[in-house]
Amino acid sequence: MRHRGALMLRRANGHSAVPSNGGPVATPSDAPVQVGDRERLAQLVASTLDAVVTMDHRGIVTGWNPMAEETFGWSAAEAVGHPMQDLILPARYRIAHQTGFARYLKTGTARILNQRIEVEALHRSGKEIPVELTVVAVRRDGHPEFSAFIRDLSRVRAAEAAQRESEERYRELVEGLPGIVYLDRPGALAKYISPQVEPLLGYSVDEWLADPDLWVKLLHPDDRERAVAELAAGEASGERFMSEYRLVARDGRVVWIRDEATPTRDQQGVLVHGVMIDVTRVREIEAELEAEVAERAEVASSLASFTGGPTPEATAAALCAGLVRLRTVDIAVVYAFEPGGAVPLGVAAPPGAPVAVGRRLPSARATYLRAGAERGPWVEEWRDAAGLDEHLGAWLEVGLRAGVHVPLMDGGVPYGLLAAATTADVGSEVLASRIPALLEFATVANAILGPQLRARGSEASISALRDLISAGSVRTVFQPVLNLTSGEIVGYEALTRFPDGSEPLQRFGEAERAGLSGELELTCLASALTASAALPEGRWLSVNVTPAALPSLGKLAALAGHDGRQLVIEITERLPIDDYHAARRQLRRHFPHARIAVDDAGAGFASLRHIAELRPAIVKLDIALVRNLHRDPAREALIAGMVHFAAASGCDLIAEGIESPAERRALVRLGVEFGQGYLLGKPVPAGRD
Repeated sequence: MRHRGALMLRRANGHSAVPSNGGPVATPSDAPVQVGDRERLAQLVASTLDAVVTMDHRGIVTGWNPMAEETFGWSAAEAVGHPMQDLILPARYRIAHQTGFARYLKTGTARILNQRIEVEALHRSGKEIPVELTVVAVRRDGHPEFSAFIRDLSRVRAAEAAQRESEERYRELVEGLPGIVYLDRPGALAKYISPQVEPLLGYSVDEWLADPDLWVKLLHPDDRERAVAELAAGEASGERFMSEYRLVARDGRVVWIRDEATPTRDQQGVLVHGVMIDVTRVREIEAELEAEVAERAEVASSLASFTGGPTPEATAAALCAGLVRLRTVDIAVVYAFEPGGAVPLGVAAPPGAPVAVGRRLPSARATYLRAGAERGPWVEEWRDAAGLDEHLGAWLEVGLRAGVHVPLMDGGVPYGLLAAATTADVGSEVLASRIPALLEFATVANAILGPQLRARGSEASISALRDLISAGSVRTVFQPVLNLTSGEIVGYEALTRFPDGSEPLQRFGEAERAGLSGELELTCLASALTASAALPEGRWLSVNVTPAALPSLGKLAALAGHDGRQLVIEITERLPIDDYHAARRQLRRHFPHARIAVDDAGAGFASLRHIAELRPAIVKLDIALVRNLHRDPAREALIAGMVHFAAASGCDLIAEGIESPAERRALVRLGVEFGQGYLLGKPVPAGRD
């Protein structure tokens, strides 16, 4: 029953039980108990913050205060008179409870009386709750009676769990930071150091915490006095401070540290919260940038007054001497490209290097360097000789590890190469950072070495070109153009080959510099028209014509069409046309029956304008669009667009450079009707299968 807001604990036999002096007291119903005292005790039990449950010797609940109602969900009316174990004891504890209860009744021996224990209790909902339990027993009328004081620990446990979670999250945060977090009290042992100290400095957390002087011991000798003074000043300031210094790790590494800390005060004095961040790489980058700036300034200064030498070799030697002054560069070579090869003009290399001034490189290496020069600067790196040819193997024997190459250009055509290399194990990315400096050297070389080489080679080159043009000693080979679906040959493209095996691009570049490009082109066209007589009948002949040769086409008109063969004039897209109206007029005048083709569509700066202005009957797709198009949706989309354009404008598409069945299948699928390439047929002289 409730009395003035408090619950009187009632026994089944009419006796009252109330706690007195922190424990339960049993009072016989006939004992003289003052009513006022009884009420005060009942109010005390009712208002206590612990659940109070009393039980008789049969295990039946005889008392149940308001906090017991709140804690377990049973009202006093529902609980009193029922077995305690059925109300609040989880099933797994009941057998042990019954055994212990019976033992106590028989022997008076108890294991849990008069002590605090933590167990789980059962709520009315079936949910288990953690509780702190204290049980005391008194005897009444010869029988023991029990009072249990129960405190719900749910909130405590939740708070503890939240604290543990918070600490774990903080620990994860601290240990995930890119630095060493510490908590330090000046003049005493460190209070905390994060585990990052071991991978960074090689000392364990225990070692650091055990030695209050370890930080000072690890300071770099050149930084020790300053860092200690900055730390003392920062601690005394009471404000956040930062210091940078070097620590020497256990393995001897020097680690740059940025130490950011905040001092606070408590009852024991100053407490410093801080983090030591590894800024070694930052310092290295800063040093590299400073060195690079200084190096670039030195390069600019030396190149500003660079005059070269009296010969190309002397100029190249001076360039090599300047290149090896660059950081990490200890090998330098200046190459010049010649017909069919490459020759060093200047060399700065260790003894035993497989190069010498004036000695031609092996043809495979020369071809590789020339092809690389056409693409632009590049870097190479070698670790072992496996798979390398004899020339590169010899370089590795003298210690070569990586090299950077910058082409020397004249009119868009490479005529030589600057090569800078290292024997240091620094990686290709370090040498790649030298490319800007090499480009400055290349600019100077183009201004001095280029004219020297042109002057040297001009007379001999012009004489050789004139002899070649006069004798007509060029050779023409023909590459078949096929219907991609049927495989039928529909025409041939004429291609020029020179007696010394030099590349046509190189030869035409020399002719252009010598002012003989028009004459050389006409010689090649005449050779093609003459040799085409041996081709099978009924197939058209395609010849390449640059815009510069259009005014001279009249000289070829007499040779063209004498055998009734359809002629296709391919206008290369790699060079511009200044006057499209004049170009169309010249083509109609000299070759009124020829079909016009735009070559290398997609490769040069004229782009679609040649097609729009010349209105060709044939458009030839450049090899760059065709190569691996089956793996590149972007290329497929471009070619699909060209197919649509060709259908709308009534012209044919020819794909160049087909080298794989997959490329051919993709072109057929996209609707390209004609093609040529090594897969379909290599260029060969007329009359040879």
